[in-house]
This record gives sequence, structure tokens and C-alpha cells, in this order.
Amino acid sequence: MGAITSLWQFIIGKPSEVAKSGKGDAGAVKSPTLENTPRYCVATLKLVSRPRGASMSHLINKTGKTKGSLSQEISTLRKHGHNVLKSRKDSKSEYIYKAM
Repeated sequence: MGAITSLWQFIIGKPSEVAKSGKGDAGAVKSPTLENTPRYCVATLKLVSRPRGASMSHLINKTGKTKGSLSQEISTLRKHGHNVLKSRKDSKSEYIYKAM
């Protein structure tokens, strides 16, 4: 199906025809594992994977890394498929990082 035909099918209200014409197989998304996680992020991942998570000051104390390095590691973990949430209990408390 050509691009114009596909666009026309979508405009006139037949998106099912557009969906049927898709190629490829999406398949299931694999969950992230320690094997596909960079080695320098493993200690941070273990700390944020605990049930209560870890605050930034706790991560700094346990790993000996700087705040910037830890922020980059959390970003890298997210890019590799780990779901790392950042939350706080109230507006005055520190952020808690948790891997779900």
C-alpha cells in the first residue's frame, strides 16, 4: 500500500486498514538484566533496587561517587531499560530513587 493510499485510508476513517499494512514483528520487549547493564552502574542499581530505594546522599556515602556521576548513572540505567523512579515524601524531604 502506498503512502498516499495509507494516508487517505486514515483520513476517511479506516485506521484498521493502515494498521494491517504494517511490516515487521514488534514482539515482546525483554526486561532489563544485569548482563546488559554497564558494569559501572551495577552498584547504583543494587542500591536503588532495595524496597525503600536510596536517597542521593545515601548513594554518595555508599558508592563514594559524586552527585553528577550518580545522576549520569541513573540516566544510563533508564536508557538501558531499567525503570528508576524519583519521588519524595513531602516538599522538604530529599528525593528517593527506586528501581521498579
